[in-house]
Amino acid sequence: MKTSLKLIELVRDKGEDIAGNWARDVRKNAKTPFYHDLPDEKILPQAIHFYEHLLKIVNLDDPFAGARDYFPGYAERLYRDGVPLNEAVYALVLMRRHIWLYAEFQVTFITAIERNQAVESLLRTTLIFDYIMYFVTETYETLLKRQAAPKRTTRKKGDYVIPWSSWASLWGEGRDKKEEAFHNLNDPAR
Repeated sequence: MKTSLKLIELVRDKGEDIAGNWARDVRKNAKTPFYHDLPDEKILPQAIHFYEHLLKIVNLDDPFAGARDYFPGYAERLYRDGVPLNEAVYALVLMRRHIWLYAEFQVTFITAIERNQAVESLLRTTLIFDYIMYFVTETYETLLKRQAAPKRTTRKKGDYVIPWSSWASLWGEGRDKKEEAFHNLNDPAR
């Protein structure tokens, strides 16, 4: 274990406790109303799996690639479950915060050296959470664009579609001018 990642070791050892604290908080936080009525069986696995994957990527040489492998799928699950983007991102903020709250409550960093290690841990976990938030928001944006894309309808041979402008010209503004122009063409006396 890298000594600077003592915080991550705490997540490995106490991840379920941290996830439980997060679940209680996300359920009552005013910024996450989607979670308020969800049962533990739905909320806890989200945080537990999140922390497990965080542990897998934290020591990688390229944590960006590690985050890219898992967290777009994580975002898709949240999107399919109907979690609004702002609440999904704030839930991530709370997950990060609860790691630190648990560490402070357990007095994990006592000496000056451990405080330096805490700063290193903070920088590393903040970087990884930034990557995660990038992939979550990017995935949501892709899914929202896909949902908003116009649905193409297939037309059968023989279907006739009259553009709205044609209907409007027949029954709306400009009808008299078009009739007059038509009569001028067909009336040689004018």
